[in-house]
Amino acid sequence: MYTKTITARCYHSLALLENRVVVGWGGNGCGQCDSPVSLKGKFVIQVAAGNYYSLALLDDGGVVAWGNNRNRQCDLPTSLEGKCVVQIATGAYHSLALLNDGTIVAWGSNKNGLCTAPALRPSGPEGPFLVPSSITKSANKT
Repeated sequence: MYTKTITARCYHSLALLENRVVVGWGGNGCGQCDSPVSLKGKFVIQVAAGNYYSLALLDDGGVVAWGNNRNRQCDLPTSLEGKCVVQIATGAYHSLALLNDGTIVAWGSNKNGLCTAPALRPSGPEGPFLVPSSITKSANKT
């Protein structure tokens, strides 16, 4: 059995094994290293470690979160319902999901605007681009 991917944060680490089992180790004061029952029988394709919490991305585009929820970083927003997530990421106390349409959804602590994702222009052959607010504002004046 080999490891497919790994992730770590200050207090714990996660590994996703080839059989799609999630293994956690390190500080486990909030259960962030314990795979939740809701992952049993699911096909996990990515894991992410935040401070005291963890996320898993499922092959059906769903997300599972567990561990400390002090900043609501484990409360999946309703804007994810019925959507297909293709990538996940974690900050210390906030979570991010990239949807298959290129939209970024963020939740948890919004300190310093962490959950205020910028507007993105749709991807072209060169990839997605940030649209600076100054350009957007001046374009709206004409």
